[in-house]
Amino acid sequence: LLAEQTLFNNDTPVLRDEAQLLASELGVTRELETFVLTAGPGATLLYRGPLDDAPPGTLQAPGRRWAAEAVAAHLAGRRPEPSALEMPAAAPRLALPAAPDLDYSSAVAPIVQRRCVACHVPDGIAPHAYTRHADLASRADAIRGTLLTRRMAPWHADSAHGVWANGVALSPLESSTLHAWAKAGAPRGTGPDPLTSVPPAVADGWELGPPDLILTIPTQSIPATGTIDYVYSTVNLPFAEERWVRAAVVKPGNPRVVHHSLVFEGTIFDVLTAAGGQGGFFAGFVPGVAQTPFPAGTGKRLRPGSALTFQTHYTPTGRPETDATRIGLYFHSAAPARELQTRSAYAPIFPVNTISIPPRVRDHPREATFTPSATRDVLLYELNPHMHYRGKRFRYEAVYPDGTVETLLNVPQYDFNWQSSYLFAEPRRLPAGTVIRARGAFDNSAQNPYNPDPNQLVRGGEQTWDEMFIGYLNYAELPERSAARAPVPGPNRFARAQAGQPFRLALPAPGAGVTVAARGLPEGLTLAEGVLTGTPRRAGRHEVELRLSHPAGEARQLVDLAVLPPATAPEFTRQPRSVRATPGSTVTFSAAVAATPAATYSWYVRGGEFCTTEGPELTLTNVGPAHAGDWVCVATNPAGHTASAPATLTLNFGALVNLSARASVGTGANVVIPGITVRGTRPKTLLIRAAGPALAAFGLGGTLADPVLSIFDAAGDRILFNDNAAAFPDPAAVATASAQAAAFPLPSAGRDAAVLVTLPPGGYTVQVSGNGTGAAAQGVALVEVYEADADPGALVNLSCRARVGTGGDVLIAGFAVGGTAPKRLLLRGIGPTLGSLGVTGALANPRLAVLRSGASEELAANDDWEAGLAPAFASVGAFALTPGSRDAALVVTLPPGAYTAQVSGVGASTGIALVEVYELP
Repeated sequence: LLAEQTLFNNDTPVLRDEAQLLASELGVTRELETFVLTAGPGATLLYRGPLDDAPPGTLQAPGRRWAAEAVAAHLAGRRPEPSALEMPAAAPRLALPAAPDLDYSSAVAPIVQRRCVACHVPDGIAPHAYTRHADLASRADAIRGTLLTRRMAPWHADSAHGVWANGVALSPLESSTLHAWAKAGAPRGTGPDPLTSVPPAVADGWELGPPDLILTIPTQSIPATGTIDYVYSTVNLPFAEERWVRAAVVKPGNPRVVHHSLVFEGTIFDVLTAAGGQGGFFAGFVPGVAQTPFPAGTGKRLRPGSALTFQTHYTPTGRPETDATRIGLYFHSAAPARELQTRSAYAPIFPVNTISIPPRVRDHPREATFTPSATRDVLLYELNPHMHYRGKRFRYEAVYPDGTVETLLNVPQYDFNWQSSYLFAEPRRLPAGTVIRARGAFDNSAQNPYNPDPNQLVRGGEQTWDEMFIGYLNYAELPERSAARAPVPGPNRFARAQAGQPFRLALPAPGAGVTVAARGLPEGLTLAEGVLTGTPRRAGRHEVELRLSHPAGEARQLVDLAVLPPATAPEFTRQPRSVRATPGSTVTFSAAVAATPAATYSWYVRGGEFCTTEGPELTLTNVGPAHAGDWVCVATNPAGHTASAPATLTLNFGALVNLSARASVGTGANVVIPGITVRGTRPKTLLIRAAGPALAAFGLGGTLADPVLSIFDAAGDRILFNDNAAAFPDPAAVATASAQAAAFPLPSAGRDAAVLVTLPPGGYTVQVSGNGTGAAAQGVALVEVYEADADPGALVNLSCRARVGTGGDVLIAGFAVGGTAPKRLLLRGIGPTLGSLGVTGALANPRLAVLRSGASEELAANDDWEAGLAPAFASVGAFALTPGSRDAALVVTLPPGAYTAQVSGVGASTGIALVEVYELP
């Protein structure tokens, strides 16, 4: 990415997702997957898929640039099309690291202690403190967001260069642990809370203990408003002999107004004649930067009769303030081995101002150099870049006497709000004559969110709206020169391994006489002859530190090693289900698979391969005869492959698919008795429901309080019984089948009845009665029969016997014609003939009407049947009607859709009636 940006002069900020948090959040499965999102909080996903249509891993020119087109469409106010595309199979799969340990006490809180509490303490510089689990849990979403964007912890060094002793940057493992914990809802778990262990109070607020000497500047009066130039205050040293300082801590007297304070050895005149302090300083305070002892074996010298001058930058608060900043000095008992010096590579602004940044320029480069010593080797300890609001990037390079160049520190996105210092974990020995080159750039454009005014020519100056370009460095000269160069580490690296699989990583040759030792290797790996090799035993994330040693000096390098979980063959945890569909419709097969690493999926129909998919889901559009048959999904990963159970796709070309009847349930002979017939040679799975209380939610009064559902076979034997749906052995299966059939949900704790049953071909009756006696067992109920599988067996007729009342108590049968072709049906409303069959109280003169479901207009109606329909009765096996009776019957051809057949009594008469719906050949 860096090379591409350099080639095309592109300075778009790049977020390096080293912990793969974004990949986890977005569900990335393959490398090169591209996401286009709107900017700002609450981002909306505009596009997801390949960058373009060129084959991955080739240099073939693309024909379509999907991501670029999505950006252009959004900027033009259009919705990007397409908004999502499958990643090509040739794109390498992205295996995410193993889930980290989320135990708060042992895994999460220690990270917070190491990386966060230095600032997040009561009265600290952070806006909130972390003193207990509840403090973190209340900000779990904010923590998750800052981790995703890498805003916290504030560390801006490019992880490819350098190993830092004071680095507050979260390691990939630490980031993934905090992110996963916050995403999981910040669980407390068991064990003590380490954050509640309050450290002892610091004596008089001095982090390093009581100083040997405290010097305080005269009290300064700070006005409420206005621009305040740097204030210089000189304090004479109260000793006449040379003293060596091992640590110096600058403490603001009033932190509200002190932006920063640098301390120089000498008088104000000395400071001003030395480029206004740009060339180096003795000690200093900057918010957020820890003041620690000077490196071991070093110290800064204070000469007898000298003075310390404070250069303090004050910021008005809106009211008058005062300040008396102090410095605490800690002395060596004897002179140290090396004198520590703080110098800089800088662009002068005094006495000659060399900084001039044109208006609206997005990248104004700047460079400065400094040679620590032309005659002696030096030990380089620390780097501290400094710019103001328009600072964009900063890099330190070591230009060696032989002309080779090493990047010591790269800050690709400089942030003035965080004046970080970077302390080498191992001091770098540089040969005499090495030049430190500081390279950076300013952004004076409107794209810089911190820019006070992009239309101004910006010069160098002390105020934050002016600019500076200073590369501070702490170093010490060595008394001797080495004949050989100290080790020069290569860039830090990233590598992947898999638990249980052999691993080998060859490291670059370190140079003659250099030995390499590794710390932090996972169990099972060793370092031998410049090669990391072995078989890691368990998954995890490891920061492996390589220590390069030579008589001339030492250096360190990091390898971020992600050990992925061991491979496991795919296992189907949910099988794809058979479906019945109409020609031209859309069908989705869905399964669930457990596999490590993630599997690829191939779908087969009737034994032949059809396609591959990214996940265990296949969507077919415009289905037709070529799609009908058994489908099998084969999941494959390096550990093996597994085939799913077959799922059948059956096409409907016109059939009854769902049947229902609504009637008033009474007692004795007045119960509701639907009848159904299953045609074919294979069993049929049906969802049968009797709804009573649930109907009240639709505004229907007088509903049956507690329906009881019984199913009888053709011999009259009861084969299944249910009182309440929750009592069914698998109520979850009933709920799932109801949702798949688009049936309204039944309350989970309600008294409605439901069963999921597989019936062989034949005729059945479903009896709906009321639980209880008298009025408690009476009311309106709805009985429903749904196909719950895609088996070729089909429902071919429906009948329902019930008492017909008036108004809302008429007998209503519902049915649906599936497929794409019209269906010829026979419908009958029978009353008088029931009397001849021994049913008492039969409806004397039924009227039959057919309507579209939800409509009031009748499509067809009949009062008394015609003798010409008798052959149709015989063709479907329906019993004959008494010649000349007042029963009703009609034949109608209906297109696919939902319908009702309603039976009422002529002249508001009432009685027992039977409604029937048959498929005609």
